[in-house]
Amino acid sequence: MKFPMIKKDGALLPLDATGEEHMAKIKEDAGVIVTVTTYRNLKHHRMYWALMHLVWDNLPESRAKTWPKPENISDAIKIATGHVDVCMTVDGKNSFLKPKSISFEKMGQEEFNQFFNQAVEVIVKQIIPGLDCRALEDEVLDMVA
Repeated sequence: MKFPMIKKDGALLPLDATGEEHMAKIKEDAGVIVTVTTYRNLKHHRMYWALMHLVWDNLPESRAKTWPKPENISDAIKIATGHVDVCMTVDGKNSFLKPKSISFEKMGQEEFNQFFNQAVEVIVKQIIPGLDCRALEDEVLDMVA
């Protein structure tokens, strides 16, 4: 079971009725195992997709056919940053990389921070070399503000 919680006075408390229902099912003084994932920042997620669109809109002509839509750039960045699963073909003879999800459920905020920074690095070093990293981030911030 997964549900959002907040830390108050040293205790974790459910944020909604569903969480309260789940908490009520736990017996008093029962031991539980908790996996802590930092709640994702929606604005940061929007920044990522604004970044993908901005890069796609400004691709050099030589690269424009490589990625017909922003989602393709995102997949290429996931591969470049190692955010992938290694899969096998049906015959078991070949492996291929499948980009992992960056959904809120699959990636916490700390991991997303690291991924976002790596994505920016890939963009300024490999996709549009020479692009100023800080200027790029500032423009994306303006887009989502």
